[in-house]
Amino acid sequence: MIVCEPDDGTAHWVRERLAARGLVAMLLTTEELCIGSAWEHALGHGRADFQLVIGDGRLLRAQDVAWVLNRLMRIPEGYLDTAEPADVSYVEQEWRALLCSALRCLQLAGVHVVEPPDPYALPGRWRSPLEWELLAARAGLPVRALVLTDEPGARRTPGWALIVGERVLTDGQLPEELTAPCRRLAGLAGLATLQIVFTFEEGNLPTFCGVLPFANLRLAGERSIDALVALLSS
Repeated sequence: MIVCEPDDGTAHWVRERLAARGLVAMLLTTEELCIGSAWEHALGHGRADFQLVIGDGRLLRAQDVAWVLNRLMRIPEGYLDTAEPADVSYVEQEWRALLCSALRCLQLAGVHVVEPPDPYALPGRWRSPLEWELLAARAGLPVRALVLTDEPGARRTPGWALIVGERVLTDGQLPEELTAPCRRLAGLAGLATLQIVFTFEEGNLPTFCGVLPFANLRLAGERSIDALVALLSS
């Protein structure tokens, strides 16, 4: 199962590519999870369970889920707009708690949840740019120093690396010796999927510039799907 934002093109692409391999995945957006849906979520006796009737009549039960790729970001604004202004924050917190609890109960039942949520954020813990730079330095990636002006004639080109499970996929520019630090950064962050952005300057090692909230798996094409299938099978 893939859970995502309505405009998440990568999530829809992943479902299509998995289907091309005969692997059927249900895709649910935040709007389908929150608007016009009927939830039953039970907690107690050391276990949790849920079932969900989606607006179009589909039934989803916790025991029917084999794996989850979590790309949820926020509660739909269209849903929050229906709440009284004074209640918006409360309603958002309650929905976030429900979705986090549902994903956690799947995880506790042994379902492989890729990027489990954090109590304070649906996509898991996120960090400031400075926190990411500190983690990248700990992982052994070259990080940029504070530069107030560019050197005359400096030519820099962007590049990327995708971490999907144990695999590091690149655009061909990243030196081999930096693949292990990329994997280490994902491990330090507690993430199974991560997109790292670099800048490349002739004659120098690439420099870590930051990460993107959700990995754009389309960048590496079928290599990403190979890696994702391996991750979900592990």
